Amino acid sequence: MKIYQINKGVNKPLEVKGIKAQYLIYLTIGVIVLLMIYVISHLAGAPGFILLPAVGVLGFLLFTWVSQASKKYGEHGLMKAMAYRRVPSAILSSSRKLFFQLTENAINNDRSVSFSPCCSDNRSATN
Repeated sequence: MKIYQINKGVNKPLEVKGIKAQYLIYLTIGVIVLLMIYVISHLAGAPGFILLPAVGVLGFLLFTWVSQASKKYGEHGLMKAMAYRRVPSAILSSSRKLFFQLTENAINNDRSVSFSPCCSDNRSATN
C-alpha cells in the first residue's frame, strides 16, 4: 500500500516572515530598485560612506512599509483600498437628458418581462 502525502497549504497565500502574497513582490521589486540605485550612484562616483547608509535607511523604510501594509490590509486588502479611492464620492450631471434616456431604456427592456406579484390584492371573501 502506498502512502500519499497531503498538501495542506495548497490554496493558502505565500507568506514569509509575516509578509503575504503580493507584498513579497513589492519587497523584491523595491530591493532590486535599491540595488540599481546603489550601483548607478557608485558608478557615477558618489562616496560609499554616504551611499550605504542612504540605501540602508531606504531599505528599512521599504521593509517597514511593506510589513505594515501586509498586516493592515492582508492578502487582497491593499488592492481593495486602492480601488475604493478611485470611486467618486458624487456623480455630477448638468443635464437630465441622461437619466431620461436611462429610464426609457429600462422601460423598453422591461416590457418583455412579465412580473407576477407575490401578494395580490384579489383576496377571496370567504368570511
